Amino acid sequence: MNAPSMSPPRSASPASFTERAILCNLIRQEWYLCRGPVILLAMIWLIGLWILVTFNHPAWLIGIGLCHVLFVSPSQAGRDIIDGTEEFSFALPPGRSPLYVARIFPGLAFLLVTGLLGGLAIAFSLPQRLWSGFFSGGLTEPFAPVAGSYWYGIAVLLPCAAHAVTEALAANAASRATVNYSGGLGIIAAASVMAAGFFLESLLWQELNGFIVGPALLATTVLVLLAGHHVYRRKEATGSGGGSGSRSGMVWIIAVIVGLLLCLAAVVLFWRFTTVRSSHDTELQRIEQQNAMRQQQIQQLRSNPAPTPATTPERDNH
Repeated sequence: MNAPSMSPPRSASPASFTERAILCNLIRQEWYLCRGPVILLAMIWLIGLWILVTFNHPAWLIGIGLCHVLFVSPSQAGRDIIDGTEEFSFALPPGRSPLYVARIFPGLAFLLVTGLLGGLAIAFSLPQRLWSGFFSGGLTEPFAPVAGSYWYGIAVLLPCAAHAVTEALAANAASRATVNYSGGLGIIAAASVMAAGFFLESLLWQELNGFIVGPALLATTVLVLLAGHHVYRRKEATGSGGGSGSRSGMVWIIAVIVGLLLCLAAVVLFWRFTTVRSSHDTELQRIEQQNAMRQQQIQQLRSNPAPTPATTPERDNH
C-alpha cells in the first residue's frame, strides 16, 4: 500500500516578495528624501501638544497638516518633474504604480498619525494625565471641551483631502509651475469642500454636525487618489523638468485666484448664515431670560403676598 504523498506547503511567489521589497525600499527612500521638514513638523507637534500643552483645539492639528501639504507634499510627488528625471524614473523596473504609492504613503501616514493621536490627546486630556504623575499645576489642568466634536474628524480628513489633491496634481503635472502651485490648490480644494459641506448642513439641520463634511472629505481623498493613479499610469513622461514657462505659470495663478474667490464666497455665505443664526439665538435667549425673570417675580408675589393695612377702631367723640 502506497503512503500518501505529502505536498509541500504553499508559499508566496518570489515575485510577490520582490514587489513588496521594492515598494518598501521606495517608501524608505521617499522618507529619507523628505525627512527634514517632516521631522521639524513632528517636533512642533510633539512640543506644542505634549510638552508645552498649548495645542488645545483640533484647529492646531489642521494647521500642522496643512503646513505639511503646502511645503512637503508638492516636492515629494513632483520630484521627478522638478529634477527633470521623469523619463528615467518611468524606465526603471518598479513601474509607475509603486512609485505613485511610495510617494503618497509617507505623507498620508504622517497626517493620520498626528491627526488621530493629537485628537485623542486633546479629547481625553492625555498630556495633562502624563504630567500629573510628576507634579500638579497649570499643565495638569484638563482642556476645555471643544464646541462641536466633528472638529476632531475634520482635523484628520481635511489635511488628508488636501494632501490627496496635491499629490494627484503634482504627480501628473506637466511643468514645474504646476508642482509649485499644487499645494495651494490642494488646500483650496479641500477647504472649498468643507465650506460647501458646512453650508449644506446649515441649510438642512440649521446647525453644524459634520454629517456631510466628513463623508465628503473622505470621498474626496479616496476618489482623487484613485483618479490620480489612473492618470499617472497613462501619463507621458515630461523631459527636462517640463519647463516653467510664463504661460503655464499665469494659468495656475489665475486658477489659484479663482479658487480663492470661490472659497471666499462659500466662507462669506457660511459666515452670514452663522451670524444671522447667532443673533437670532441671542434674541431668543434674551426673551427666555425675561420670561424667566417674570415667572420668578410672579412666584415671589404669590409666596409673599403684600400685607393688608390693619383697620383701627374709630374713637368716640365725647
